[in-house]
This record gives sequence, structure tokens and C-alpha cells, in this order.
Amino acid sequence: MSRVLRLGSLLLGIASGALVLAFAMTVFLEPLLATVFAVVAALLLTGALASTYWRNSPTSDITLRGEEECKRAARYGRSLTLMVVEPAPKSNVRVVQRQLAKWLRSELRAVDVYGHLGNGRYVVLLPETAIAKADNPVARLRRRIDRVQMGLSTFPGDGVTFEQLYAAARNRLGEEPGQGEQAA
Repeated sequence: MSRVLRLGSLLLGIASGALVLAFAMTVFLEPLLATVFAVVAALLLTGALASTYWRNSPTSDITLRGEEECKRAARYGRSLTLMVVEPAPKSNVRVVQRQLAKWLRSELRAVDVYGHLGNGRYVVLLPETAIAKADNPVARLRRRIDRVQMGLSTFPGDGVTFEQLYAAARNRLGEEPGQGEQAA
């Protein structure tokens, strides 16, 4: 009988410990997890970072994708325009970055690729788009968000690699489209 009592007492102790643990998790952990899930869901569904390639290193997704597009343009003799977009000086970077991310998700074609480079700067690859035709997305962006500066470059006139195109577009930040070497 004493073995049965000891076993019963042990099982009762384990069950009460499990109940205390479950109660503690419900009281303390559940609100924390609910908050974390709500923040993550908001970022994924409406956040500025959804469906964006990131550039944290020279071999990042956007860099690799840019190199693929340059190779494709060279192989098939196609146009490729690269656009660098960032908030204008003295603008609210976070607000403009959110507006940019929303515009990029909603206004670009399915074949266009964009990535976030940090500090509010984005790069946009426009395959099958000559520099003269890049005025269309540029004008749409300027109509929607006036506190941005942009720089454009084109394959192969400004470079044949992603890094060359990016450097050329970055150097043209703040110029109006049509200025620079491509206007001639």
C-alpha cells in the first residue's frame, strides 16, 4: 500500500508541476509570443521588407541575381537598366523607405527585381528595358513619391557586370533621367 501511495504522490507532484508550468506559460509566455507573432505577421504582410532581396555581402541574393541578369542580357543581346533609388537628403528615411517598398511591390513588372542595400537605398533591375523606356517607371515613382533621388545605368553602355552598373547608377544619384552619358 505504501508503494501505491508513494507512486500516487509522485504522479500527483508531477501533475501539479505540469499544471504550474502550464499556468506560468499561459500567463507570461503567451502574451509575449502573441506580440512577437503579431509583429512578424505585420512585417510579412504589410511591412517594408516583404519580398525583398537583401545585400549584406558581395555574394548576396541581389548581387547574384544582378549578375544573372547581366549574363542573360549579354547572351541574348537584350536591354537591361539598373536603377538605384534612395530617400532624398533631409527626408524622413523610414517613411520614404516604407513608401518605396510599397511602390516597388505594387508597381513593378513581374520580371523586374529589386533589393534593399541598406540605409534606405534600393536597387531595381529592369530586364528588357532600354534606358529610354526606363522613364516610365521613373515617372510613376516620381508621381507617387517626390522625396527620392534616383540614378540609372544601362547594359552594356555603362558596364557589363552588376557592380559596374551599380557604380554608374550610384554616381548618377540626384541627376534627372536623361542627363549623363546616356542622353547623348
